[in-house]
Amino acid sequence: MSSDTQTVQGAAPSQPSIGSGGAGGSQSNVLPIDSSVELLDFSKIVENIIGEIKAVDIRISNLESFVESYRGNDLPSIKQNIEEIRKGLQTVWEDLTNVRRETSIIRLVGIVGLWKQPLCANNREGICMAWRLNNDGEFRSLYGDQSVVEVDGVKRVRVSIAYHLCGLCPLFRPRHG
Repeated sequence: MSSDTQTVQGAAPSQPSIGSGGAGGSQSNVLPIDSSVELLDFSKIVENIIGEIKAVDIRISNLESFVESYRGNDLPSIKQNIEEIRKGLQTVWEDLTNVRRETSIIRLVGIVGLWKQPLCANNREGICMAWRLNNDGEFRSLYGDQSVVEVDGVKRVRVSIAYHLCGLCPLFRPRHG
């Protein structure tokens, strides 16, 4: 077991184990939970991309000034190409601004989820017992196969991985005691 994985005791031996069984399909009452939760700072990534786009825009402006001084036969087509590039960059700029805004919202939901997840009475060893999944494809595609587990024949979300669900969850119940 790696140093960034902790072992959580809890499932009674008579209950089905969560996750993959050992050799011969034996059941285990030990559930490994990855404790290295990390939020990616997408806003910094987007800021870097925006900075690069600004630099390209400046270079195009400088190139345009240079082309203005050129009196060759292809001047109109060069100007048209530069204008098309400028319009394309403007579209990319607008798209990145939208991505940055949405990324900020996603990060906020993640922060709230990380706060709520350990405080919720529905959280049992990193698994949400309030939500039942009929279709787990979306969770698996977003968070990986380990984000969905089956407990007593019911598909559940491993909120220790998919903690964003906790950030938006209307079923939150604070633990007492």
